[in-house]
Amino acid sequence: MNQASLKGVLGLILWLFVAGDGQAWSARGHAAISLSVYRQLPENAASRYLEYAEKVKSISHVRLVNSYKFCKKNIAVCDLAVWPDRIRELPLERLFKSLKVRVPEQLVAYRNSSTAPWHYENAYYSPAEQTFISHCKFAEKGDLSDVIPRLQAVLESDASESQQALVLAFWVHLVSDAHQPLHTLTKIDRACHHDFGGNKSCVAPEVGRCKLNLHQLWDSGGDIFFSELRPLEVHDASVAVGIQSIRQEIKTMAPAVYLKHGHYNSPSYREYVQLTSNKQARLAATRIAQYLARLWSS
Repeated sequence: MNQASLKGVLGLILWLFVAGDGQAWSARGHAAISLSVYRQLPENAASRYLEYAEKVKSISHVRLVNSYKFCKKNIAVCDLAVWPDRIRELPLERLFKSLKVRVPEQLVAYRNSSTAPWHYENAYYSPAEQTFISHCKFAEKGDLSDVIPRLQAVLESDASESQQALVLAFWVHLVSDAHQPLHTLTKIDRACHHDFGGNKSCVAPEVGRCKLNLHQLWDSGGDIFFSELRPLEVHDASVAVGIQSIRQEIKTMAPAVYLKHGHYNSPSYREYVQLTSNKQARLAATRIAQYLARLWSS
């Protein structure tokens, strides 16, 4: 077996090993958002986006989204935003070493850690009381609010192209995550038991198992991610991608996301998931594209 083939096999093994159920938007969702970003960028910015995507693809070894028809001509662009879910258990330093660069100083605090906690940050909502609960203390709340500004700082710095390519993949993915309600919301009761962002709330139970949980339903957008996303009109999206403002937007959705009666397996709720996911995914793509267009034109 030649070296290139061996790398491909090792990459496939790694992908299968680290791929799990606890993703953000589904792989299709992240691919659709990234492709929409690419389509909305002006020519020079789109060229840079593609260049960085190719750098990330060079270390992933596997075409993660090769089966998605809407990605056929833009595999690297789609893979860019899917990749962070596949390597979330690996230490950050190892990822940067794969491109023979150091972890940027803005991320040094995380260099020996996995990136799994980057993908969420919990706000604890009680459907029974229809309010947020703040008295519960947990060791792990998620790092989304801390990491996104750090990643943006790298993108706005004089970091090398290889460093920026890896950071771009994470930043695009995590800003997209922030727009999925169950990456910043979790249901909780007064005894401080929570459902891990919907992962423990079953939508479709079967004998001895849960066929579909609430987080998975939202990840799939109610099964909407089978074609390209239509861009929002510019006036529909703010260029601001501040994580705190996005989290505040999501908080206003809490009563509709976490129903007081908890009946999620209904046509009306699935329709709400589909409509909201379509809006949120398009909003994420437009915000990301506007930010990058402005950043890379300066």
